Amino acid sequence: MATFKNVLCLTALAVAAVAGSNAAYATPFPNATASIGINALDPYAPTVTSTTIDLSTYGTGHNPIIYSGTGGLVSPATPQAVTVSGLFHYSTTVGTTVSNAISNFLTFSDGSTGTDVFNLTSVQTTAYVGGSNQSIGLYLLGTLSDTSAGLSATATSITLTLNNNNSGPFTYSATLSDPPTTPPHP
Repeated sequence: MATFKNVLCLTALAVAAVAGSNAAYATPFPNATASIGINALDPYAPTVTSTTIDLSTYGTGHNPIIYSGTGGLVSPATPQAVTVSGLFHYSTTVGTTVSNAISNFLTFSDGSTGTDVFNLTSVQTTAYVGGSNQSIGLYLLGTLSDTSAGLSATATSITLTLNNNNSGPFTYSATLSDPPTTPPHP
């Protein structure tokens, strides 16, 4: 019976040690903000329809860039390329939220050897003006994580504004925020 108790104690210690070693992976992503924009000299533009937006239409070497950051996303010495994994859905009706489950929607270097990842879960339309001078305001909600740095998925938002003049190509600006901001009221 003493041997059985010793085995139970050793098993409990082993489980506690494993749980303790995984504790680092439960650290939430630290509070952070980042502005994301397009290189002004880049000729590529997002593809926008009445129900979808594709930010990945920039092609190789023409990705949006992070140009300033705070907290867990300290501004890089040089602009960081952001990889965007494509198309998401939105509504032209202000106040409508559309579900979008897109893993690895945005990925970018964490400044070390890992990658920060934003997984998209939903898109709320906060402003919409159609016509030749179109403007679209969106609130993207998801999570931000960096598993190589041991940072777990933390609720994060992106406020995104797209504009075009006289039906020309769209430009956009975006701000990533962890913790999420409150969606702008329509």
